[in-house]
Amino acid sequence: MANHLLHEFRQDEQDDFAAVCKRHGRTVAEFEVRDEDQYPAGGAVGAIRREVTVALRGKDTVKLYDGGHVSHWIVDFENDLKAGVFN
Repeated sequence: MANHLLHEFRQDEQDDFAAVCKRHGRTVAEFEVRDEDQYPAGGAVGAIRREVTVALRGKDTVKLYDGGHVSHWIVDFENDLKAGVFN
């Protein structure tokens, strides 16, 4: 398993996340964002799953998103912002 913090994500993901935060009056610093790559067990060949965790700093609010290939985790995060999940 490999873990990464937001600043280690692809630049386009960092930029998109920052844009979503700004659009909703939030800052990137309010959130702890990390991912975990999950490789197939036992060295088997297969898809690598990626799970993105977004936590609101200072609160108990944590959401998990599928961050794998062709995922839309930032869209899902924005929908959660709109729904008030991180208030």
